[in-house]
Amino acid sequence: MTRLLDSTPPDWLFQRSIVEWTINDRLRTQLPYLYQLFSHYTQLFFKVSPSSPTLRGGKYVLQLLNRLNAVSGNRYVEIDTGTYEVIVDITDPRFLKVVSELSFPDETQFLSELLDEGDTFVDVGANQGTYSIVASHLVGEHGTVLAFEPQASLSEAVRRSLEKAPANYEVFTMALGDRDGEVDIHVPSSYSGRAGIIEAYSGKRTHDTKQVPIRRADTVLESRESKGNWVVKVDVEGAELAFLRGAQTFLSSVTPSLIIEMNPHSMRDANITEDKFIKEIRGLGFNFFQHTKRGEAKKDIEKLDLSGDKKKDLILN
Repeated sequence: MTRLLDSTPPDWLFQRSIVEWTINDRLRTQLPYLYQLFSHYTQLFFKVSPSSPTLRGGKYVLQLLNRLNAVSGNRYVEIDTGTYEVIVDITDPRFLKVVSELSFPDETQFLSELLDEGDTFVDVGANQGTYSIVASHLVGEHGTVLAFEPQASLSEAVRRSLEKAPANYEVFTMALGDRDGEVDIHVPSSYSGRAGIIEAYSGKRTHDTKQVPIRRADTVLESRESKGNWVVKVDVEGAELAFLRGAQTFLSSVTPSLIIEMNPHSMRDANITEDKFIKEIRGLGFNFFQHTKRGEAKKDIEKLDLSGDKKKDLILN
């Protein structure tokens, strides 16, 4: 029973704001018939419980559908949101959030303030590629997107999506860290977004461990021709300092804006303290920060507060 519960997707993934796109007629009909059962369940549930903020029971319905779908072997599905075309891996429950993010792109609107035609965007920990897809449309045919995702099935989804997007692109099936070689990545059975190289965080529950290539950003990116401004997004579940230490020459040469997700839980498991983080980024020349959603003015990095249990999405300059 414990193993079964460990493999179910997290409750937050079934918030109404995330799953509601599945009952949109135009989007729902793009799902395979089997997964349209999930949309029917969603529609019925919210009809019966219109005030509920979450889709209760949704994670078990989706888990069952994934097991039935495993027989057919169907994995990748194309969804046209009206603004973006995305190829999602429907065997990964996080596809619900990916389509939601691209259908209602509140979380990524700030990118338009950082990227222009001809710029270069680096997506470290791309998952299924939300940021890469949005960035591709912002940098256009003269810009470049470089996406790094160590989970092979997800990097393939990103590659297929970027084939349909306007920018030049490369997708790398590898992790970025502080050394060149191989590393174990721990992929929870419940949710790909928690995958990472910090076993204390990503390996807490039922998971698979796979060996993947790891490279320093200095190795892969230092010799890249600079195109426009650079923006680097980092979402690596506790390996933030490892990435930064392997990217010192690259970061100093292109002086990008750095978007970084700080998860207090993965930070604790990786032994990253607030002082360590601030010292590291200050040493790399990042002196100011702001949050991605608040539209606030830049603040001195010494005023950064990483306390509490909520994730913080930061822009560093």
